[in-house]
Amino acid sequence: MQDNPTIHLETPGDPVPATGLERLARVLEEIAGGIAVFLLAAMTAVIFVSVIARYAFSQGVPWSEEFAIWGFTWLIFIGVAMGMRGQRHVSVELVLDRMSPGLRRVAEFLRDVLIALALIALTIAGYQLSNMVGGVSTALHWPNALRYAVIPASGALAVFFYLSEPV
Repeated sequence: MQDNPTIHLETPGDPVPATGLERLARVLEEIAGGIAVFLLAAMTAVIFVSVIARYAFSQGVPWSEEFAIWGFTWLIFIGVAMGMRGQRHVSVELVLDRMSPGLRRVAEFLRDVLIALALIALTIAGYQLSNMVGGVSTALHWPNALRYAVIPASGALAVFFYLSEPV
C-alpha cells in the first residue's frame, strides 16, 4: 500500500501529490480566506448597525466609517495575495499566443521574473511604509501602522504563492 496523500486543486480530475510546500500553501490560503470572510462579515455588520442606529435613533456608530475603510484596505491586499494562488489574476495572452514555443518560454520567464520583482518591491516598500506611519487612527484609536501592515504581509504571501505554483 502506498502512502501518497493527494489534494485537488481548482480543476477536478487529476489529483496532485501533496508536497509539504503545497500543504503549507493550502493552509495559508485557507487562513487568508478566513480573514477575508471575517473582515467582510464584520464590515457588513458594522455598517448595517450604524445605518440602523443613524436612522432609528439619530445616533450612528462613530467609528463605523473608519472601520470599513481599514477593513476594505485589508481586503484589497489579501485579495492580491490570494489571486496569486492558482494564477487567478487577469492576464492577456494575445501576444503570447502568436509566439513560437521557444520565444513564448522566454517571454513567460521574463514575465514571471518581473512579477516576482514587483511583489518583492511591494513587500519591501510596504514594510517601509508601515514603519514610517505613526500615531493612532482618529475614531478607532488603533495604531496607524497596523492599517498598512497588511501590505508587506500580503506581499510576502503573494511572493510565496507565486513561487510555489507548479511549473
